[in-house]
Amino acid sequence: SASRPELTGQARRLRPLALAGATGAIVGAALLLLTPGDTFELVVPWLIGLASVAILVRRPLIEVAVADAHVDLDAARRVPRNLLVGIGVIGIYAGYFGAGAGVLLLALLLFVFGEAVARMNAVKNVVLGVANGIAAVGMVLFGDVRWSAAVPLAAGLFVGGRIGPVIVRRLPEGPFRLGIAIAGLGLAVKLGLDAYG
Repeated sequence: SASRPELTGQARRLRPLALAGATGAIVGAALLLLTPGDTFELVVPWLIGLASVAILVRRPLIEVAVADAHVDLDAARRVPRNLLVGIGVIGIYAGYFGAGAGVLLLALLLFVFGEAVARMNAVKNVVLGVANGIAAVGMVLFGDVRWSAAVPLAAGLFVGGRIGPVIVRRLPEGPFRLGIAIAGLGLAVKLGLDAYG
């Protein structure tokens, strides 16, 4: 995996996070198959807009740890139960709608763990990859897939998954956070115009 350096030492917390995301994705995919497609349409722009702003908020946990060698980083990085609930809810959203789920998940991880964007982006990629994979299998088995759109999308995701972590690793964190927030707000505005226009 291109994110292997950022994922080093994170296996213990990745397992419960991925499981929570997968569970949510199963529920979300089932909702998508069983309910009208516009159920979340009006609330999605607000969720993405709030998450985009939240990307700019950083808990100073890692700076405190660097300044004080006695801080227990393992304790700081344990997975709180309420985070698993949040991941599950985002998994539902990802399985149901998907657009902007990465922004929501990254914002939540950054706020809870307060670590570098590159590390949290790697966790986000794994958790969302598992959730989206499960939702995709559900759609293939029980839904109506437009393969003409799915195949190029899958190819783009594969390429992005390979080169994205390399780019993230080299970008300065402050401008990168700002770029994510601006892109997320742009997506929120676009989806808001579609929903309310």
